[in-house]
Amino acid sequence: MNDAPAMPPTTRRRFIRLAGTGVCATALAPLVWIAPAHARVSWAALAGTYSVPPAEDVDATIRRLFGTREVEYSDAKVKLTVPNVAENGAVVPTELELLAPPVPPLYVKRIVWVIDRNKRPHTVMYDFTEETGIGYAAAYVRMGETSRVRGVVELSDGRLLGAWKEVAVITGGCGG
Repeated sequence: MNDAPAMPPTTRRRFIRLAGTGVCATALAPLVWIAPAHARVSWAALAGTYSVPPAEDVDATIRRLFGTREVEYSDAKVKLTVPNVAENGAVVPTELELLAPPVPPLYVKRIVWVIDRNKRPHTVMYDFTEETGIGYAAAYVRMGETSRVRGVVELSDGRLLGAWKEVAVITGGCGG
């Protein structure tokens, strides 16, 4: 004879109870890894980095990205292509191009888009290397409202060249 204890028959009610317990355990498991309040990230401690705080104004964004360096805005050096009017702020096509490619060993290090009136103005950033070639990038950006769109090219020697244009948004893209 078999001395093992008999398992109760699996009923529909027992199966549903076990399945529900499994689903709850799976859903609540990530909560175990949430950091306690004292171990959370301090945005002030990330000053000078590229980490984006929950919300910041355009001046703070530019200070965080470029420090005290001045951006030389010149349509003769940088070509920013954006529409005058964006019919849908959720998808605004943009292009940024350095008109006179730098002579080696100088190269385009980074291209950045900043949208002044977005909740998070720092919108897009592309990093380049010496081997990448000319300074050109394109992106679709989101705009919550009519705003200035800035494109900034950072060269390997630290110089910042940029262009900007005011874009009117007809319908909101950032939840508007």
